[in-house]
Amino acid sequence: MDLGCGSGRDSLYFIQKGYRVTAIDGSEEMVKLSSQLIKQPVLHMKFQEMDFQLQFDGVWACASLLHFNDIEIEDVIKRVSKSLKTPGLFYLSFKYGDKEEWNEGRYFRYHNEKSFEKIISKHKEFEILKMSKSKDRVKIRKDKEGEYWLNVLLKKRHD
Repeated sequence: MDLGCGSGRDSLYFIQKGYRVTAIDGSEEMVKLSSQLIKQPVLHMKFQEMDFQLQFDGVWACASLLHFNDIEIEDVIKRVSKSLKTPGLFYLSFKYGDKEEWNEGRYFRYHNEKSFEKIISKHKEFEILKMSKSKDRVKIRKDKEGEYWLNVLLKKRHD
């Protein structure tokens, strides 16, 4: 599942690699764009509406859960857990830091290793396989130079 698929860029990559992808986004406009790009339906739903049961081998949430505060993300992680088979993989990425901010009308929750570990420690079914910090690689976004990301790979150990 591509959770918060946006334009569909990552979904398309996975499809081209031979994966079956369920793409989801909360924005109607992004659903239209990504559906056109990946040439398959994209589900228009809020993450809090997800109710999948043991359906996915992996969940890709690239820069999509950073719009949830520490309380809201709890419900989303529970829903992702219910949607994952065991053992399932769950990738997440966040802007790097430990703060909250509003930028151009959108909420952002930055995480570093310590703040994310605090969140995920409540979810004993997940094991952290890897956490790393990476530099933003989008060359066309000059305003993002010097921005870093926290990349997290989790494995679901049990239900």
